[in-house]
Amino acid sequence: MTVNKRLIAPIVAALTIALIAAAGCGGGGDDGTASITKAEFVKQANAVCGKAQKQLESGLQAFIAGLKGEEPTDPTGIEAARAEAAETILLPIMHRKVEEFRSLAAPPGDEDRVKAIVKALEEEDEKAEKQPEQAVKYEVEGFGRADNLANEYGLSGC
Repeated sequence: MTVNKRLIAPIVAALTIALIAAAGCGGGGDDGTASITKAEFVKQANAVCGKAQKQLESGLQAFIAGLKGEEPTDPTGIEAARAEAAETILLPIMHRKVEEFRSLAAPPGDEDRVKAIVKALEEEDEKAEKQPEQAVKYEVEGFGRADNLANEYGLSGC
């Protein structure tokens, strides 16, 4: 596959935006054995987001290095590059992030808010799975809802 160097920045930017938007941040699982404060939850959730962001960056660097300076110039090739980046980088990171957020315990009294964030994150993950090329371009209807809920809750690293 050949990828025009002018397209690398937009692909990287689109993947970053899509991941951030889809990331949302949140948590859900609570086995009832221990309470967690909101501050502890925020720290854990932001750590999950930071880890995912680092994975995205390193994945994109490897993807770009794999192109070896060859970029598609036709619309079909560009879409194929976006689809490949989504399938090999964005979607696996989103899936792991959803699982990690499901495993976080919600602070007492905030369970409904955290569940809403996780649900929005799961919905975005499902939409990205169905429309990977659009997810890379951040053109999936409903993207950003989890991020908005997370920001309203006080998460800043997502």
